[in-house]
Amino acid sequence: MLMKYVSIIGYAEVFNEPTPNNPLEFVKHLPTEYLMYRLARINAMLFHEPNLHLQTRTILEQAIFPDTPELSERIRSLTSKVNERERGIFSGPSISLFLKRSLENYTEGEPGQKVIPIQVNWDIFRTILIFNDIFYSAIHGVSLESFEGMFRLSAIQQNHLRSNMYHKLITFIKYAFVSKFIEQDKELKERGFRFCKFFGLGNPWLFGRFFLELLTQYGAADEGGNPVLKIEGLPPEMINYFSLQNDDLIERKDVSLSMDVIPKPFFKLPDDQFMILDYNYFQYASEFGFFYAFYQATQEPKTDRFRNFNSFNSYVALEYFEKYLVKSFLDVIFFRKSQKIVSTDRYQDFIVKASGTNVLLIEVKMIDIHPKTVEDLNFERFVEEIDKNFLSQKSIQGKDKGAFQLLRQMQHLSKDGGELQRLLGIKRAQAMTVYPIVIYNDPNLDMAGVNEYVAGKFADSLEASRESFCSVKPLVMMNVNLLIEFLHIFKQSPQSITNIFDAYFKYVKGHKRQYQQYRGAHNYRLYNTSFSAYLKGKFRDDMLNDIIKSVKNNFDLNINEYGQDRN
Repeated sequence: MLMKYVSIIGYAEVFNEPTPNNPLEFVKHLPTEYLMYRLARINAMLFHEPNLHLQTRTILEQAIFPDTPELSERIRSLTSKVNERERGIFSGPSISLFLKRSLENYTEGEPGQKVIPIQVNWDIFRTILIFNDIFYSAIHGVSLESFEGMFRLSAIQQNHLRSNMYHKLITFIKYAFVSKFIEQDKELKERGFRFCKFFGLGNPWLFGRFFLELLTQYGAADEGGNPVLKIEGLPPEMINYFSLQNDDLIERKDVSLSMDVIPKPFFKLPDDQFMILDYNYFQYASEFGFFYAFYQATQEPKTDRFRNFNSFNSYVALEYFEKYLVKSFLDVIFFRKSQKIVSTDRYQDFIVKASGTNVLLIEVKMIDIHPKTVEDLNFERFVEEIDKNFLSQKSIQGKDKGAFQLLRQMQHLSKDGGELQRLLGIKRAQAMTVYPIVIYNDPNLDMAGVNEYVAGKFADSLEASRESFCSVKPLVMMNVNLLIEFLHIFKQSPQSITNIFDAYFKYVKGHKRQYQQYRGAHNYRLYNTSFSAYLKGKFRDDMLNDIIKSVKNNFDLNINEYGQDRN
């Protein structure tokens, strides 16, 4: 599923004049809480109405100009542009930037302050268009036929936040595995009790369900874009933990969208009311916020075996992500007697005989690309993080990581008559077809170009090992979510997963040839398609019933209540 890019209309185009030096010029007199409410209402409508034409009309009529009986001729002209040319006016990412700048220039409301609705509506509308110009200028001057161009184009879409409801449900499924792991892990079980007590939950699974319920119930489309949260029945500890408060923002001049705002999707209003800034921010809080919240809620500074969050996260990466989550799915996919999974201290992380002489070499890597890297569109830092985590060699930094761990396993695999060949039941390396795979967790690595970059670097170091085998396929970067989404497909036959890999290689090779012949940004992006995007485009996007059925049939995910009701 390739991203659909929509051209966004900006201030200079509409008003035929340059944007003001101060992007908040037209709204600087307005109270920040008032602006936040107006922007949060637009975000709610963007979330609930994916149709470009309907969302534009709804937002203009209900959120921007609700007090104007008839829209002006200029506005009607804009909606015509949207309808005729598939162009947009309202964009969640640029509205997030508007929100961030407003928080950095916090203005408290004055008692009795009045606003003139029609003028304020125009001021807010003009400022939205100004931030459209500012935000989308980030790709100007960068070739879209380059890794950097694709990074910038992907990053400004904020796809790591703005996945559809279908993919948010995949995150929810993972919480069942998280909860089961914590319940049985000797190091984390007792901490799990403390975590549940801290947040007023029966078990960690309810942490994920909290956000899902907000999306499906409190965020119903018939709310008319009302961002004020109905808190009856919701755990107050969760609401407070994930809330921004104006006391935290007054005098702040360096608010970070990714570090300060997105992890706190609620804003506390007077009278103990709470507003949802953007429903899409729940994705970050639920996908990335759990283990950090778990650590914060359960750490014991003087006696904790984990000296800091990095130490804790390393434990989670090994024990939960690799040895529990990934291993559980590999065991289900490669369940036949003819298939073998080898995973020892010597042979890491997983070496799998999938069928015949097809061997998967799997490296598992749980990392989080730093949020500021993506927020700042810092391509150099993005590449540095990829190199550090997936392409570092012992001769350079002391330890092989990611793709280069696979080279070491290929050396073991190439020894005819060696232990690894005996464990797999394959007698000769020359008979093997090897599939190098890296399984990761961060959706930012689904960006176009990442797979091609890592696979290219890996291939450059492969020449000495390639001749030992019948064939060594290109490296595949694989999001762990695919194990959940396509479990029922991967396990259909011994050849299912390798057939899918081969089809992906054919797709990339064909589009690379097309790009070399015809050039162009579109062709460049197609041949740099990630494996995740390829799979989601190849199969239908309504497999939720198949996914749930497959997970239920293959795993015992009955969740016990062991938190606040323990005693």
